[in-house]
Amino acid sequence: MKPKPLLFLLFLLIFSGANAQQKSPPVYLNTPIFLGDDGKALVEVHLKIPLQSVVFKKNKDGMYEGGKFIKIESLGSGNLVADSFNLQAPPMADTLNKSFDLLVLRRYSLQGIHFLQIKITDLNLPARSFSFTHKVVANIPEKLMSFSDIMLVDSVFTSAEATDFKRGNFNFLPKVSNQFVDAKKKLVFYAELYHAADYLTSENLTIHAEIKDSNKKSVAGFIKDISRKTDNKIAFFNGFDIGGLNNGVYSLSLQFLNESKMALAQKEVYFVVAKASDSKDTFTYKISHKTLKEYIEFVDIISSPIEKGEFKKLSKAKDSIQLKIAFFSFWKKRNETNPKDAFDNYESLLKYVKENFSYGKIRGFKTDRGKVVLKYGKPDFISPYADEPAAYPYEIWQYYHMQNQTNVRFIFYDPTATQFNYQLLHSDLNGERHSPDWKYYVYRRVKRLGKEDKDAYGNDADKRVKE
Repeated sequence: MKPKPLLFLLFLLIFSGANAQQKSPPVYLNTPIFLGDDGKALVEVHLKIPLQSVVFKKNKDGMYEGGKFIKIESLGSGNLVADSFNLQAPPMADTLNKSFDLLVLRRYSLQGIHFLQIKITDLNLPARSFSFTHKVVANIPEKLMSFSDIMLVDSVFTSAEATDFKRGNFNFLPKVSNQFVDAKKKLVFYAELYHAADYLTSENLTIHAEIKDSNKKSVAGFIKDISRKTDNKIAFFNGFDIGGLNNGVYSLSLQFLNESKMALAQKEVYFVVAKASDSKDTFTYKISHKTLKEYIEFVDIISSPIEKGEFKKLSKAKDSIQLKIAFFSFWKKRNETNPKDAFDNYESLLKYVKENFSYGKIRGFKTDRGKVVLKYGKPDFISPYADEPAAYPYEIWQYYHMQNQTNVRFIFYDPTATQFNYQLLHSDLNGERHSPDWKYYVYRRVKRLGKEDKDAYGNDADKRVKE
């Protein structure tokens, strides 16, 4: 499918100090979804490529030229994408100061689930080529009040010329990366609200905007209401001064609330505040990038979905400074006054699970027993039963107090009977695996039990659980 006619290629002049330290500069991609004029989903592909990744060659006029060949195709139903183009850097007399990035915007009318396959090849060095796949879910509810995706904005300016970046009276250059470093103290966003006039009779409406931390709690001082005239397509932009936010992962939330404070439409986007000037004073500053990536894997079991997504992005981008800042912020959320203490305590648990639960090529933190220790700490009491007749090896762990519960138990058993591969079978902690008839599985070692045999085995185990 051919892209929409209004296509625009822009060279975004922004200094990128963090990128300058990387051997393999990252490629940033964002795909916000809006409602097109035809009433269908319109996917915007924002692609930013650091100029440091471009190979330059001198032309006959003595100027240096370079760029990328970009191919975008999609797998999915309905309209498909088959697009390719050259992204050229402007001719340069000097390539020593590659202080800007290449930014391209394409628009595609899509519906449903698509997988965009993007291949980027250097024009002067075709061997320098790589590709990746990006999933897009292009669904805009028909005739229902809803928000578009939230587009973070790098800069806003007015121009008499009509460009593809122009929305209303302003041109919005998208911020493809969701990281805000020292130079960026202002978060600007653009979004659209659809079909409000079909549901409301009031002349004006109010959109509620707020910033939340990684625990989904509102951050004091970062809440505002945006008033607009009621219409079936309401385009708006606004912003927050985020200079006072600490390093960490946050989300920007938009809501339209009715008189009962019920959200009739809502949307959010997460972002990261990463002040490089603060990183040298943190305990994570001296950790190597390789070791840091290992720690990211170690904390996966206690990370929120937002934190996991951010760690994954930063790890792939090979951005050591931002990854160190994010890792420090991770522990600062868990101990505001002494994040190093929280890290040290967790590291001691990692050592414990390594020494007690590792076997063969399986590392302790990946075992079920290791995961429970890392999430909840060491148990108060362990009852091991490795050689009970007719039963697989099993253990009963007890925690006297956990969350809002008392006498919490975890039951692990080893169906391989090697006394290494213990698997979580049951727990009475809310949110964990719950199998009240766990003894039925423990005592299946002798024979395959039927339902009529459930009460014939495991009487001793029942007593131990009740002790």
